[in-house]
Amino acid sequence: ASDVENPYWMLDNYKMSDNTERFTGSFNVKADITDWWWIGYRMGIDSYTSDYHNRIAPGGVVKREWQNGMMSDNTRKYEYLTTNLMMNFNKQFGDFNVNLMLGTSTDKTDVKTTNRMAWNFQVDNVLAYGNAPEANKKFAYNLSSKRLVSVFGELRADWKNTIFATVTGRNDWSSTLAKGNNSYFYPSVSASVLLNEIFNFRANASWINLLKVRASWANVGNDTDPYQIIDCYTNSNDFSSAYSLTASLKNPYLRPENVRSWEAGIEAKMFKGRWGFDIAFYDSSTTDQIISVPTDWITGASSTMINAGEVRNYGVELSTNFRPVWNKDWKLNISLNWSKNWNYLESLADGVDVWQLNKNTIGSRVLIYAYPGERLGQIYGTGFKRAPEGAFYYDENGQRVDCSNQVIVDKGTGNPILSEELTYVGNMYPKWRAGANLNLRYKSLALTMAFTASYGGQAYSLTNAIFSYMGKNTNSLEGRYDGLIHDGVNANSDGTFTKNTTVTTNIVDYWNACVWHRNNVEMNTFDTSFLKLKELRLEYALPKKVVARTKGLQGLSVALFMTNVFCITKWPQFDPEVASISGGSLYGGVE
Repeated sequence: ASDVENPYWMLDNYKMSDNTERFTGSFNVKADITDWWWIGYRMGIDSYTSDYHNRIAPGGVVKREWQNGMMSDNTRKYEYLTTNLMMNFNKQFGDFNVNLMLGTSTDKTDVKTTNRMAWNFQVDNVLAYGNAPEANKKFAYNLSSKRLVSVFGELRADWKNTIFATVTGRNDWSSTLAKGNNSYFYPSVSASVLLNEIFNFRANASWINLLKVRASWANVGNDTDPYQIIDCYTNSNDFSSAYSLTASLKNPYLRPENVRSWEAGIEAKMFKGRWGFDIAFYDSSTTDQIISVPTDWITGASSTMINAGEVRNYGVELSTNFRPVWNKDWKLNISLNWSKNWNYLESLADGVDVWQLNKNTIGSRVLIYAYPGERLGQIYGTGFKRAPEGAFYYDENGQRVDCSNQVIVDKGTGNPILSEELTYVGNMYPKWRAGANLNLRYKSLALTMAFTASYGGQAYSLTNAIFSYMGKNTNSLEGRYDGLIHDGVNANSDGTFTKNTTVTTNIVDYWNACVWHRNNVEMNTFDTSFLKLKELRLEYALPKKVVARTKGLQGLSVALFMTNVFCITKWPQFDPEVASISGGSLYGGVE
């Protein structure tokens, strides 16, 4: 089932094509009622139609059903329409400037998909729907429609352009939630103060150009995808003229998600902009998060939608910028940033013990769980069977040796034994992230380098498992000719342990059935820390006198650039910033 066609055969016999036609447009109108009051209306549309065509000629050797050929045609039509009606008032009252905005908006999204497929054609080399038996045809049509109606307001005020305050409020009505739960209001408050103006730093500390403190609190609501509240029947793929429910139960009692957050920070610029920094602290709590959780198959479904409980994220973000060299010919600007985030699952809904975060589980081998009171993103899977806590053996000198948690090795084959129990093998989230940008300019020539870094975090690599299992990597070279002794202990029938001294009897089984088998999540999970030179760019700006001769251009430059120039990492293959895709969404922790 994991085999693939010969790639050279595929080049000649797999024919794929696609075409997308897209239309975007907007309309704006604004009327000034007075010099302090205006009314505006805006409408925008984004629409596209994508067609995908696939043709596979007869003669394939992998999929039996397609021995006589296969064809498919899929169409996706997307349309997003948005409108905004707003009015704005702006007045000056002495030292106070006040701005009030009121408005309403609508958002409508329609998605239509048509899927057609046929195989097992009766007349050779005639790929047509009329040439396939009815039992070998599939036709599907799906329509998804969502509408959101909103009213909102924003009040902004400042005193002498020194103290600023903003209050907002918004109420949404969503078509994806049931009546009684489809209306939700979310406000926000923010304020900032320019301390350099309050304390007149221009006169008392002229080297401080800007010193600002800020704080904000916000409450944000969110709905869900269409058709998550009512179960409906679909055509059965197994029985003609039959219908079946989907594998995921819907929930008519879903409530809107809610995110409460606050942030506080300080920003400064000094020495005429030569040095500056920004420090921010944040804390957010998401309640009633809408997630899918597993259910017992006795219900007739594998999962259901619920409001999960509470997830908390808090952290710190630091950034600085300095210009050590800044004159007529030479300019050097360096910016650095660093951030750390903590995330925890505070609670789950009653009756729910665990939240599974990943959809792509590699055949239920890799599971990313979150338990109440613990961090998000914990990776679980099987690994080596290990000696229990307190286990020991006696060495050749009669000394007692603690062997707690050592790998248990089969005494007959010398192969490590795989456990059938799920164990914790790592966490998908990094401990911190960082970045650096360097811009060096000499007259009209500029060199730019962008670095990114991440420390901590793990992920499962299916690529490494497959390559290693097949012996394509150098990590299976050891012992190919003479075998090897795996470090661990043998479990004796009387419950005691002895140091393993058995040389592997079959090195192929050792590597591809034990150590590098895809079931061994422990061995195929790696650190995703990295340091990257994300972009390198060399740019030359032509002199203004040369550009002026074009009598139309204001500036012209020529640049050479490279992306992902190098990456220092312990990740075994390709890029450590990995994810897997399922249902159109990306999930971290599994590659």
